[in-house]
Amino acid sequence: MIMKNVNIFILKLRKVHRVIAPYFFIFILLIALTGMLLGSKKIFYQSIYKTAKTHKKEIANNHVRVDSLPIEKMKIDAISFLENYNTACSHSKLDKIEIRISKNQINYIFKNGYVVVFSLTNFQLLEVNKNIFPQLIHLHDGSILENWFSKFPFKQVYTIILGLALIIFTITGMFLWYQYKFIIKK
Repeated sequence: MIMKNVNIFILKLRKVHRVIAPYFFIFILLIALTGMLLGSKKIFYQSIYKTAKTHKKEIANNHVRVDSLPIEKMKIDAISFLENYNTACSHSKLDKIEIRISKNQINYIFKNGYVVVFSLTNFQLLEVNKNIFPQLIHLHDGSILENWFSKFPFKQVYTIILGLALIIFTITGMFLWYQYKFIIKK
């Protein structure tokens, strides 16, 4: 009786696994591929412009106060440098500002993919990078479609559905694998 119930349970798991898998195959493959590319982005990272190497003065984390940083002045410097560096970037808009106290740097990230990095020790320009991964990040987390579904929280629903699909595939796959190993031992 118990063996019959176990066999019925395994057959239902196989059916769930078989029915759901084709619908989520492309999405899971897309997440896996973009995740691998994002995980290896340091391999492809290349700086466009770097200033001459200067001696870095290490500053203690408790001495840096975010409210005392000349963020607006460096923002104007970043925009003007980027406009002078590449004339095609004359109308680029600032996307976000990242302050990384642990690395002693402040990053100005523009919507066109450029990143202008300033030092927190002497507030001088360190480097300018062209980030080619924003589109990949938006594809990976589903936010590339969020502009189309502006009223609908697509990114959150996408994450929840794919998370549930991965959990279902993991659990049913584990049971199917275990059942196969159990049959071979008999």
